Amino acid sequence: VDQYAAVSQSAFFAGERTMRASTPFVQSTPVSQSAFFAGERTELVLGMASRLEPEKGHAVLLDALAEFRSRGGRARLLITGQGEYRKELQRQIVQLHLSEQVEFVGFVESVKQFLTEVDVFLVPSVDSEGLPTTILEAMAAGRAVIASDVGGATEAIRHQVDGLIVPARNATALADAIEGIASDPSAARAMCESARQRVQECFSMTTMMKTVVRSYMSLTKQEFAQEPCS
Repeated sequence: VDQYAAVSQSAFFAGERTMRASTPFVQSTPVSQSAFFAGERTELVLGMASRLEPEKGHAVLLDALAEFRSRGGRARLLITGQGEYRKELQRQIVQLHLSEQVEFVGFVESVKQFLTEVDVFLVPSVDSEGLPTTILEAMAAGRAVIASDVGGATEAIRHQVDGLIVPARNATALADAIEGIASDPSAARAMCESARQRVQECFSMTTMMKTVVRSYMSLTKQEFAQEPCS
């Protein structure tokens, strides 16, 4: 293999352990530009979309929501996805007295439609993964994004510029990030606008196509195909 594509730098380096490539490059997953607008709310609506599995960090998010509310914050959480882990999460929700604040909405046909219902999109993964497409969709939709510092999230989100990055498995840091967005809407709106621009400039279909073309050209020129954004 002379070259292979990965959805993020982290995914590439994971693959590098099992595949050798003489001229590696990274290709980011493209997201069509979209705009989603939510009505004014008196409480923050948080959203998470993923399979219901321990490594996705649902338990950390529930602890963070409980801590945020203990500080006087007002928020509710919508969770999409399915899985056996739901039973354990429901027990945690009861223990944390969050039954009125958390709703499982099950499988959704469209994440973009789901994003119209939330103000903040969270990706609190506790284990390394590539760059989730949902992060890019949320950025394109103009939603504030909070993600943990694992996998490819930091390749899309520049901390306090396009969203917020928090340490994995740290519920207090996650609660702080939620509180920061709730207490400073103007700063959150600025991050949302920056995120939309970043998706357009770095992760659009046009950018993807240009990177693929450069990668093919690099095969004959023996050059590296560089990612356009960092």
